[in-house]
Amino acid sequence: MVDKVKTVKFLVVLAGKVEKFNKLSLRTISQLEKAFKLFQEGEYDFFFVSGGKLNPPKIQDKSAAILMKEWLLGKGIDKGLIFSESESEDIFQNIEGVRDEIKKRIEKRNKNENFFLTILSDQERMKRIKLILKGKGNVEYEEVFFHLNKVELFKEKVFYLLTLLNPHGKDLINKSLRGKKYI
Repeated sequence: MVDKVKTVKFLVVLAGKVEKFNKLSLRTISQLEKAFKLFQEGEYDFFFVSGGKLNPPKIQDKSAAILMKEWLLGKGIDKGLIFSESESEDIFQNIEGVRDEIKKRIEKRNKNENFFLTILSDQERMKRIKLILKGKGNVEYEEVFFHLNKVELFKEKVFYLLTLLNPHGKDLINKSLRGKKYI
């Protein structure tokens, strides 16, 4: 007899920036709200939030993942349904951290489980995510979009070009996000 393989579905929220003091950006809150609504429909098993500390301690003393987890807990989501990764500093590390953590946790639970990601993002940021996922092998995912204002849209187009130049993102994107000169 062949055991049936179960697909575990995750709603993935990658942090935007954190503003003064430990306040999630409107972009991140929009992603969380959309994820929360989708979760309430009953199609998903878990949340996965990802984001580290990018700001100095006077602006951010908790990782973005912890702040997002607190937001979800405040909405009544059980803490056992929220996976998190708090070390990432860019989208490349977000994706890598999400994939590695989910695989680790599923391997511990049951060999007959696959995972499926629903990544919440805007269309421009998703272009960068797709570029990164292309090199990650067998990761099944779908996209759920929300809209950006014009300033955020412009920034995402710039970050996409930087990702094309440096797909690992560490140097150019992180320095530009932190307001340092990168060229």
